Amino acid sequence: LDASVSRSYSGYRKEAVRLNNRELESKLVTQQKEWLKQRNVCASDADCLQKSMQDRLESLSHSLDAF
Repeated sequence: LDASVSRSYSGYRKEAVRLNNRELESKLVTQQKEWLKQRNVCASDADCLQKSMQDRLESLSHSLDAF
């Protein structure tokens, strides 16, 4: 799942850059930093990590909805 989150985040960020949408790019970066802090709280708890990553993928899938 970690690779999926990374690919999704990178893809949406590249799309924001392609659209020259600095607001969206900034929002994605901020959300990613916040998510990483939350994910790191999971430490080595596999269930926590899995849920965190699934939630992030869901969040990323809606990144362009408002733009």
